Amino acid sequence: MKKWMKVLAVVLCLCFLQTPVMEGVTSVTEVQAAVKKGLKKEKGKYYYYVRGRKVKNTWKSVKIKNKKTHKKVTYRFYFGKNGAAYKGGSKWGEPYLAIKTIKGKKYGFDKYSHMVKGDYVSKGKFWCFNSRTGKYDAKRTQKLRSASKEHSSAAVLFALIGSPLKRTAVDGCYGDGQEYQLDYANYRVGTFVSRATGQETVIEVVSK
Repeated sequence: MKKWMKVLAVVLCLCFLQTPVMEGVTSVTEVQAAVKKGLKKEKGKYYYYVRGRKVKNTWKSVKIKNKKTHKKVTYRFYFGKNGAAYKGGSKWGEPYLAIKTIKGKKYGFDKYSHMVKGDYVSKGKFWCFNSRTGKYDAKRTQKLRSASKEHSSAAVLFALIGSPLKRTAVDGCYGDGQEYQLDYANYRVGTFVSRATGQETVIEVVSK
């Protein structure tokens, strides 16, 4: 009888010892699975996690598959003091940039939080950024804004921005002549050709 009691006691001890160990292993696995990493979209904003923590006040380059080409492209993001990436938006179907100053330099970010490069139009005005670094180019911006004012000669603007990807005649009510829509990579230019003089002038510039 005593021998049987000793065996039972040993078995019970082994059960008690094994139970916490198994629970501990399960908990570690669950924690590891829950740790966030990389770029995440949460409630319409982008965050970047390293070992489960949001990065803040820092740049990150992230490879993302382009929806149009299906090829991976590297985009630059800047995550602010609360961890959210700077982000532009869209109003009435027209996208606009978020212009932010980072360490004394201005940069632009689109509605996907990507840092932009090159020439853009935001809220009816040109914004130009270095094609390599993305830094704001004040001199080129001023030139394009001046050349794109309503009634300005379209030839002056074309000399700065080059030929469009597509030129389409459109109906309008600007006057006696023909209106055109000129598509560029990141924006559109509206122009008017007077029937009387044959001159082409700028109507507006819009984002796309």
